[in-house]
Amino acid sequence: MHIKKFTQFILENEYYGDINEGDIVPGVPFNSGLERSDKLGNMKDDLMWVDTKGDTTNIYFYRGNSDSDSDKARDKVAIHFPTSKNPAELKQGKAYAFISETGGGEKEDYFPAAITKIEDLTADKSSGQLYNASNSIDLLANFIDRSGIDGNSTAGANLAKVMTTLLLDPMYKDKATDTFKKFATNIGGQISIKAFIPKMAAAFGNSGIKQATGMKAFVEEWPKSYAALSPKK
Repeated sequence: MHIKKFTQFILENEYYGDINEGDIVPGVPFNSGLERSDKLGNMKDDLMWVDTKGDTTNIYFYRGNSDSDSDKARDKVAIHFPTSKNPAELKQGKAYAFISETGGGEKEDYFPAAITKIEDLTADKSSGQLYNASNSIDLLANFIDRSGIDGNSTAGANLAKVMTTLLLDPMYKDKATDTFKKFATNIGGQISIKAFIPKMAAAFGNSGIKQATGMKAFVEEWPKSYAALSPKK
């Protein structure tokens, strides 16, 4: 039996590309973004995927909608974490974490919320309008709300798994940006003292996001995932 060298295999295989590290979180592709449609080419509904390549950590969510004529058909909402040394340049200023949203149809990208002061990554309250002075708690609540994750318990749990994986898994923790780590560490700390939901801006309570099934699933899953990924003593 003739075994080819790995280098020879690569040269002969025209389909070879980046190795897909797989669904580390079941149903959530990491570092791929290649499996966003089904075999017929239709975009998958309620799809989350993660990109840790480059100098920004990104978590994306496609809010699927079977009605292709709907204004909300396949909204793409993402939360981004550029490095503290190279923050994103938005019209509201330098952003250390921010949300982007692209609607179905003709709508362009816009940036509904951002953290523009690095100290707001760990602040108890947003220092101003969420548009440009959000803290970590309100920015994440905004992402959960805008993406539709609030009404999807599976997606809520997956978001917790994604964030704890990026924070703790040896495969990813050295790839995630420093701003993400600071953000996620603060979120985890607030969840551990049962302060994450109570500290959200009043607007989230008025809209019911605090009590939504996806939000509850996120909060319930976080300590489980964190414990499972933490180094055993």
